[in-house]
Amino acid sequence: MHDLATTGEDGAVSGEKRFVEYARSTDLHLVAASRNGASGLAIVPTSAEGVSIEQDLASIGKTPQAIVAYDGARADAWIEGEAAVEDLRRLGSALASLESYAHAQRALDMTVDYVQTRVQFGRPIGSFQAVQMRLADLATRVQASNFLVHELLWHFGEGSEDPEQIAVVKAVTAQTVAQVTQDCHLLHGGIGFITEYDLYFHTIRGKEASLRFGGAGGALRTVANALLD
Repeated sequence: MHDLATTGEDGAVSGEKRFVEYARSTDLHLVAASRNGASGLAIVPTSAEGVSIEQDLASIGKTPQAIVAYDGARADAWIEGEAAVEDLRRLGSALASLESYAHAQRALDMTVDYVQTRVQFGRPIGSFQAVQMRLADLATRVQASNFLVHELLWHFGEGSEDPEQIAVVKAVTAQTVAQVTQDCHLLHGGIGFITEYDLYFHTIRGKEASLRFGGAGGALRTVANALLD
């Protein structure tokens, strides 16, 4: 989804979407569009006539993205209503938060293992108090994200999620993955900056996930506006 400038009059979708992930490899596109003046979601086959990949895009996390043009492409089905579009945004934000947490957790796990085997000054660097204190702080951040994400997903299952809760979790997980991956690179030293090393993968994918459906700044503004209302 990008905006609702895309239209779907008479069941034919026309317009352009940017930053569409896995646009070439997926069978269906879920397209936010307006039809008869109302917002909704169109389910469009990738192979439909009128669907074209205009340009492949480079992303920070190396996830395949593209600009997709729709020129009278027929939709297989429609989900009517602005509520459907908003529900998709909320679920997308929650799943992005889950991914951010997962990358932070994996980066931390890798680092805990590494400091127990990396020897310097005749002892594992994990035995130094400064390293232990840094890891304890990161573990606290990751565990907080763990609790928040799982609580949010439980609320989705119960149908009781709310926008402010989604924004809080997005802000916390986005900030957590940024801080955790940064510190994990520092604790790894030189090897942490090698692109072939898995920590690099979790850093770039975590950054990408933290920005999907809005970053920490936008989420914090949502929380602030809710508090001021």
